[in-house]
Amino acid sequence: MSHSLYRQGTYESLSDDFVILTSPGRKFEDLPARVSRFREIGFHHGAVNVPGVQSSTSLRHLVYDNRENMCRTLKDLEKAELGLSVMVSGLRDQVGGCCQSIGLKPHTVNQSLGLWGRTEKLPPFPVLEITTMCGHGRVAPSLVWKMADGVKRQSLDVKAAGRQMGKLCLCNIFNEVRAARLLKGLVANIEAGIIALPAIPKKRAAIKYFGITIDDTRCTSCLECLPYCPVGAIVESSDGTGVAIDAERCTECGLCRQAKVCPVDAIVGMDLTWPRSLRGKFQQPYAPYRSVPGLAKASMAVSYSEEGFVFRRNEFPSEHTNDVTGLLGQGEAVIMVELGRPHLGATFRDVQKLLQTLGPLGLDLRQQYPVSDERSSMAEIVASSSEGVLLPEILEERAGWVVLKMVAPERKVSETVRRLQQVAQEIDTIFGLSIVSRVSKDGSTIAERVASETGVSPAVTCKTNVGLGRPLAEE
Repeated sequence: MSHSLYRQGTYESLSDDFVILTSPGRKFEDLPARVSRFREIGFHHGAVNVPGVQSSTSLRHLVYDNRENMCRTLKDLEKAELGLSVMVSGLRDQVGGCCQSIGLKPHTVNQSLGLWGRTEKLPPFPVLEITTMCGHGRVAPSLVWKMADGVKRQSLDVKAAGRQMGKLCLCNIFNEVRAARLLKGLVANIEAGIIALPAIPKKRAAIKYFGITIDDTRCTSCLECLPYCPVGAIVESSDGTGVAIDAERCTECGLCRQAKVCPVDAIVGMDLTWPRSLRGKFQQPYAPYRSVPGLAKASMAVSYSEEGFVFRRNEFPSEHTNDVTGLLGQGEAVIMVELGRPHLGATFRDVQKLLQTLGPLGLDLRQQYPVSDERSSMAEIVASSSEGVLLPEILEERAGWVVLKMVAPERKVSETVRRLQQVAQEIDTIFGLSIVSRVSKDGSTIAERVASETGVSPAVTCKTNVGLGRPLAEE
């Protein structure tokens, strides 16, 4: 998962936005104590995490609104010798400069090559700057507009607005301080007539009796839930009698219900059956995947062999812990393709196009790590593994996002990127592309070399494993 990698912004606005993440690269009997010390050091140096947000991983994340505090934290983490792997997400040159000043040697980097595909469908850039600080897409563009309108009308304080949006981010990597600054700028542009507030969408939507739905016997038409849908699936009915959920656009993420904004609890959850059950689980980062036939995670992990790309059954390289595991060596790369986010979602028809595009390189759908479910492997939702064809009944199902991960030698990466450039023109959504690799002795990365070969511009931000995990993997 690269949920902190695609934060949008100008170089100037990103210079006040850094996230430090920690992961154990091996088993620690006293892990809670080590994580507690990690947080103690982080908050001593001014971490600005939104208070009260806790999930299974949020306790391992620290957010900073300036480089100096981030650097001081890294320096004290080195002294603490916690043995935990540490990642820093932010401007690569500033993170690199900080590491150099401390004496840290960056180990592994996940570098973004940007968002590809139907980028014209995305919200305006000033809105994306705010929403992409929640990497799992839980802050809706319409909520940003609502907050901006409240600040403009002076019914809402800009700092309170930033915190309110941040509470939706389960990973707690939302920078509420930066959000307040950006929201203030957005309001100024609205008042100057540079950008206009969009109208509330009105649409006739068929009544939805499955998954997340509206109980029309309770709904009072207050419209409070409208701004909370990340993909804009909650609409005001065209006859003005209430709200409805667009079944086609809804990804069953349940955020509208989890946000608890309905004063009469009219947003309810009902059972889902196959293949609709594929939705939702692809947009809930901490949900159990037991009810999703065929998939253990929202990602499909594959690696390159002499026979081509095949699904890995066991451990998969991660930039988060590669300094300890050493699963990704010099000259190898993880290619990550993240379809659908932010905000657009993706149909499995688009997933199929990606699989078929990579087919000539030897993508093999016959292997995937086993899962305990009624369908035991990715191959069982594939109609033809040799052609990369998925089951016809799932093609129009929509996921919040789908992540494809591939391990390949450097010599194969440029070819893969060129094929992805082609398919980006054919899909009806977007995908983020990033490349994970070891940092070379000269400080360069495979992403930078491939970008030069293919004419792609790498993003200015990246995720850097700073090499604090212990014991370090042998070279």
